[in-house]
Amino acid sequence: MSLFHDEEDGTPGEPVPGLPEALPEGEIILWQGRPRVSSFALHVFHLRFIVGYFVLSAALRLGGLSADGLTATAASGVIFQAVATCCLVVALLYGIATLMVRSTLYTLTSQRVVLRFGVAIRKYINLPFAKIESAS
Repeated sequence: MSLFHDEEDGTPGEPVPGLPEALPEGEIILWQGRPRVSSFALHVFHLRFIVGYFVLSAALRLGGLSADGLTATAASGVIFQAVATCCLVVALLYGIATLMVRSTLYTLTSQRVVLRFGVAIRKYINLPFAKIESAS
């Protein structure tokens, strides 16, 4: 059992979902799971920061335009542009997060932890319990 496995190293496909090879004798799967898309998007792609950036940039632009005599039409145009761009960026990042979550699977067996991830190229990380000092 190697610590790192690339799907290109052997035959494609998984004998057991989430594992690069069949389980050795005596090893059983205790738990399998994957992250939630919303949580993944919020924490990995920092969607709150992205939305805050668009709010701040729109506010600064509105503030600069108000010094030049902002009209209601111009203000609504600035707000619409910021909201539309923000929605497009958030939708793209959420779509990427969805693809990443669909390709990710965590497996806890009686002997190790296996992490499967990768949208284009599937990768595996095997972490035997003997190599893990602590979890926190």
